[in-house]
Amino acid sequence: SGLGGAVERSHHQQRERQKVRVARKRLLESAKKVMEIYTQQRVPAGSVLDVEFYGEVGIGAGPTQEFFSSVCRELQRRCLGLWWDASEANGGGGGGGGGEKDKAASGGGGGG
Repeated sequence: SGLGGAVERSHHQQRERQKVRVARKRLLESAKKVMEIYTQQRVPAGSVLDVEFYGEVGIGAGPTQEFFSSVCRELQRRCLGLWWDASEANGGGGGGGGGEKDKAASGGGGGG
C-alpha cells in the first residue's frame, strides 16, 4: 500500500518521532496516508516525522525533506487540474482587473 507497518515512536530529545516508509513511485498516495496517520492516531503537536523510502538506505532529515519537496513537485503537475492556469484563460493576457477570471481562480463558493 506504500507505507510500511506501524508508526514507530521514541522519546529522544523530548520529541516524539514518527517513522514512515513510503514508495517513491506512489508519492501522492503515500503523502495522503501519512496525513491520515497524523490525524487518526492523534500524533502530539511538535512530533518529528522521519521518512524512509522503500529499498533505499537512509532516514531522517534528508529523506524527509526530499519526500516533501517531491510531493510539492507532484502537486504542481498540470495534469492534476488543481491549479488555475492563466495561459488557458480566455486568450491569456494577464492583468488583474478583479473580473470573473479572478472569482474562478479563487474557487468561488465552496461546495460541501
